[in-house]
Amino acid sequence: MLNFPISDSAIQRALRFVDRNPHLADSLPVEFIHNPQQLVKLLSPVFSATQRCRLGEYYIQANTNDQFHFLSTNLAKRSRINTTATGQCWLLGRTAASTFSFPLASVSRLHAVLGVCRDRGFYLLDLGSRNGTYLNQRRIPPLRKYFLRDGDTIHLSHLQFKFLIASCNSELSLYEMTQPLSAA
Repeated sequence: MLNFPISDSAIQRALRFVDRNPHLADSLPVEFIHNPQQLVKLLSPVFSATQRCRLGEYYIQANTNDQFHFLSTNLAKRSRINTTATGQCWLLGRTAASTFSFPLASVSRLHAVLGVCRDRGFYLLDLGSRNGTYLNQRRIPPLRKYFLRDGDTIHLSHLQFKFLIASCNSELSLYEMTQPLSAA
């Protein structure tokens, strides 16, 4: 693989992004914050996620490497990228305690969970929501993990978004990124 020098503007963009997302900065290992090349490599999939979607499409992107995972999305505003802290599990719903809060009456307060299993990849789990969680137009039963692939479509009631997976490693590290849809 070729290693091209990283431009000063890419470094500045990454540093500004981390400043605007302190919860992400606080949860990243110190070596990422103090190494501009690693930070740019980590954040480049976040900056290019909208290029993987159709114009105006919403998404949640799981960003992963060997050490940690975090989510980024344009659900709050299409023109602004929001991120989570690094973690293993993220709550989706209408309540303010949710990782991403959706102020829609059709979305349950505690609607679904996005999570990651180290050996199997990212999953979606419905928490018994009233209006349902759909994966690729199929309603999923509550309290069962459904493993996700890059490009899957998720509906929380009427809210639709794409699920994207990006790795900042040289190769994809999670087994389920290339596996067919299945329930656990």
